[in-house]
Amino acid sequence: MSLFGFFKNENRITPFPENGSSAERKDWFSRTNPWHKVSPKIIDALDDKFGDNPLFVLFVITSMEHELVEKYEELGRGDYEDAPEVICVLISTMLANIGGDSGKIVASLFDRGKYTSNKFKKHYKNALNCLETAILLDERQFGAYVQIAVIKAMSNSYDQGLVFINQGLDAIAKIEPELLHMSKIEAFKNAPQDIDDAKKILIEMKESFEQQI
Repeated sequence: MSLFGFFKNENRITPFPENGSSAERKDWFSRTNPWHKVSPKIIDALDDKFGDNPLFVLFVITSMEHELVEKYEELGRGDYEDAPEVICVLISTMLANIGGDSGKIVASLFDRGKYTSNKFKKHYKNALNCLETAILLDERQFGAYVQIAVIKAMSNSYDQGLVFINQGLDAIAKIEPELLHMSKIEAFKNAPQDIDDAKKILIEMKESFEQQI
């Protein structure tokens, strides 16, 4: 399907990339199949996160490509409709998992010297699209920062990779004051160690990338 094929809708209204306001975007979702089945509260949560960011268009395309819209619809039938932050975390995790899978394929192809193949290019693009939208929805996707930086390094884009490394470290700095409290909650008992591990990796990568610039 072509890029603009994703933006055709039943009422022939303005294509999504041309929507200039929150109201126009929400109207587009309410009229466009299959997005019109997603709860307005979920659409509100997404619009609050993305706003006018161009990544919103990328999110719409990526969600359609991977048939995620139906899963967003299911979230509206669960216990999360009135918890926009939780909704964003769940959707972010879906995207991060897809991006991570593509990232593994990219790494494998790169190691085999097949970094000019169409398969490499496809998964390189998909990994970045999914991972970048994932961290916009939930900045605590610490593994995504690492994955993006590694992928950027494959194209010698160390300066771009460093941007995401610094974003990841900033996100960790925001949550560090909560780590002691999190460790006392059974569901998050491993979170402090996982976050500390991610921080160490990002710091090591930062030093390495800075040497390459």
